[in-house]
Amino acid sequence: MTLSIDPHLFGSALLSWVALFTLAGIALTVGLLLRGAAKLSAPRGAVYAVAIRAALWGLLGARLFHVADYASLYADAPLSALYVWSGGLSLWGGVLAASAGGLWHARRRGIALGRFADAAAVAGLWGIALGRLGGFLVGERPAEPTTLPWGVVYAHPDAAAFLDGAAVHPVALYEGLLVLAVLGLLWALRTGRLARLVRLVGTGFANFRAAPGLAHFGPLYRSIPLSSISGKR
Repeated sequence: MTLSIDPHLFGSALLSWVALFTLAGIALTVGLLLRGAAKLSAPRGAVYAVAIRAALWGLLGARLFHVADYASLYADAPLSALYVWSGGLSLWGGVLAASAGGLWHARRRGIALGRFADAAAVAGLWGIALGRLGGFLVGERPAEPTTLPWGVVYAHPDAAAFLDGAAVHPVALYEGLLVLAVLGLLWALRTGRLARLVRLVGTGFANFRAAPGLAHFGPLYRSIPLSSISGKR
């Protein structure tokens, strides 16, 4: 498969497909939470307020974790850490910050934390999966070459996964598929014989927090550290 999509929308360095899909994922997460507001025994307005604040915390955490993770890349030009349009978000950092911020705001609004946590888990995983689709389409992350039949040739030179016509591992696709697998596991747990146990221990939120780490760690050996890619973040 060959993909030649320009990572930048309309050729502008200030707009990117990854950012668009990330925002779409956030919108999907918020929409799913609002749809289930009745099950949370909370007003839609309160659920919306908590979801939006959690999303903002998530974006902030994703950026801060990324900058901390690649501090050496920003050491010579610290102001570039503010250039969010150039890319660079940590999925794990975003999940941690959104989880902590969302639970804190939910508690302040009087929303049952257990129910909110499990509802946010499923909604958040769907949002992450949508965001990973954008990363896959534009080759968001540098990756190792492969001869496997599902390898992808990213033909656009601005793609982070561009490798002079060689096929590489679709790392973002791996991450998205792992997140969908966790969603399938949650569905099976809630509708099968273990449903009662799930209700007792709140497995949904635990799996939500673990899934991005698993999805990130699993394909990690197939991706190339950003610090080894000159001029790319």
